[in-house]
Amino acid sequence: MELVRCRNSSHNEQLKTGHYLWCFFCHDYNVDNCSDSAFLCKPEEDVCVFERMRSIYDGREEVTITKRCGKSNECSRIGTIRSSTKTIFVNTTCCDYNVCQAPLPTLPQANDDENGLTCPACFVPNSDRCLGRSNLKCTGNEQRCIHYMRTEKRESATTTESLHGCTTDGICEAGSGLTYAKGQYLRNIKTNVLCSSAVGWGAPPYTLLLSMTLTFSMVTLIISS
Repeated sequence: MELVRCRNSSHNEQLKTGHYLWCFFCHDYNVDNCSDSAFLCKPEEDVCVFERMRSIYDGREEVTITKRCGKSNECSRIGTIRSSTKTIFVNTTCCDYNVCQAPLPTLPQANDDENGLTCPACFVPNSDRCLGRSNLKCTGNEQRCIHYMRTEKRESATTTESLHGCTTDGICEAGSGLTYAKGQYLRNIKTNVLCSSAVGWGAPPYTLLLSMTLTFSMVTLIISS
């Protein structure tokens, strides 16, 4: 694919002239950067995204990086997602002109200082259901409870993980998404994010579950209508 490098232009200019964004696509593990071909983004994708994610589970640590087309609301996705057995650190940087290079995302630091809030927590790999939840004490700036589900399709293989736990505002504000990542294989990655407010340690456990159930019901009702 022949790539013509254009002058820097704002998102507004691109929309007015009918020119859509070109972004690099790549995906790799345990490295600081990756590079590959540039691809034409969809009309609703207005930024080039550089996402870095560090996950810790069962004594193992993995860092993934992804460059792709995205939406500007994703640029606020920075923070932690934490259950009783798995922790995810994520940061997303963006730029908004053709074949631009977004800054290297710096991952948040772990903070073990308890903040007086609690959420129901569990983690299940290779499943879309997470049962047997326990109360997890939130730390640092984790102010929200989250139900996070991630499904990745790669060729004929599909993997799903489901997590309940504490999270930060930036994760909830960025919301759910459907993305494509190009590395050795083309990946289709769908993330579902459902958030509710964390409560104080003295609240009964059923209050936490009721809060998340009501939030889920409201979201379902909005989507259905």
